[in-house]
Amino acid sequence: MGQKNRSGTKLSGDPCAGEIFVWPVYINAGPSIALMIDKESKFIQNYASQSKKFEFGIQMGAGVAIPLGVGKLIVDGRYALGLTEISKTANIKNRGIMASVGYAFPLGGKSK
Repeated sequence: MGQKNRSGTKLSGDPCAGEIFVWPVYINAGPSIALMIDKESKFIQNYASQSKKFEFGIQMGAGVAIPLGVGKLIVDGRYALGLTEISKTANIKNRGIMASVGYAFPLGGKSK
């Protein structure tokens, strides 16, 4: 799983967000770490020596988890802010807005 930015570079990240639920609405925030995983893109081929492989940042957002059947319908929005520069030669940091819609179903039991 990875995110693709405007330059075509794929990043794999693992946000470790804490969540606060005020049922069914929740907010989340926490750190994120990204690793460059696609070495075949044109961006990397042209700028590999100028790009850093790791990025550290923070993510924050909110969403709703609406009970539907045995699971929940999830609608989530987040803002990601890169704190470290991704270029060795320029002051460039990642940032982005993400939106997702999904269905969470329980594994091994009924949802509470």
